[in-house]
Amino acid sequence: MLKQRDSIANGARGGGLNGSTELRLRNQLERALQHCFGAEEGLRVLVTLATTQMLASGLSRIAIRDELTRVATDHPTNGNGSAPRIAALTALMLKWSDGGGVQK
Repeated sequence: MLKQRDSIANGARGGGLNGSTELRLRNQLERALQHCFGAEEGLRVLVTLATTQMLASGLSRIAIRDELTRVATDHPTNGNGSAPRIAALTALMLKWSDGGGVQK
């Protein structure tokens, strides 16, 4: 896990999603899975930021949706009884990305 976290933080992953933004999304997703107060609102803000960054890097809306879906489905707790919650949060993330106040 530490190697994956280091590689994400250092931006070693290719694609349009900034490594530090991906790490923040993963951490906020974890908080949302635990039903922490304000976690979904924080996740919405980060999804909007990530979408803006990916649009600026030239990714298409479809590629952005794929990246956000990947972050959620690759979450370590997916499959440990949290799959329905991951699916619900993924749907929210895609909704926010599509129309969450981000210029198209």
